[in-house]
Amino acid sequence: MREIVAEGLHGVILTSPKTSNSRRTVYLSPDTVTLLRGALAQQALHKAALNGAVRGHSRDYQRRRP
Repeated sequence: MREIVAEGLHGVILTSPKTSNSRRTVYLSPDTVTLLRGALAQQALHKAALNGAVRGHSRDYQRRRP
């Protein structure tokens, strides 16, 4: 993945590096990779829980996610 974390008008955003010289390789320990994969799995569960109809709302309102 080739992304950088940058400060945007509405908070932190992910974007691509501006130049090829600004690309860096970050080495992660196996424990860190396991931890990050677990966090990604939790995010996927939360995202799935937010999709679909909103209970109690008329006209079968749907949440829209990008």
